[in-house]
Amino acid sequence: MKTDPSRFAGTIDRRARDELTRKTLARVGVEVAPERLVADLSAAQRAEVAIARTIRDLQPGASLGATGAGLRRSEQLDVEA
Repeated sequence: MKTDPSRFAGTIDRRARDELTRKTLARVGVEVAPERLVADLSAAQRAEVAIARTIRDLQPGASLGATGAGLRRSEQLDVEA
């Protein structure tokens, strides 16, 4: 999956950005419209978005470091793309 919604000449492909955002949020069960500003979200929704971003940025096979170290294998998030 492409993780950079930019086009040539530095412009942003908003459709690609919104689709990537939808997929990223859906992957962790977050129900927030991609068009919403983070400043308008509740604290809990901001935390969910931060978690979704972190998971999105992990490479396949990577772990969450110290955060995932104490989890049993069955509790760890699947980071495979």
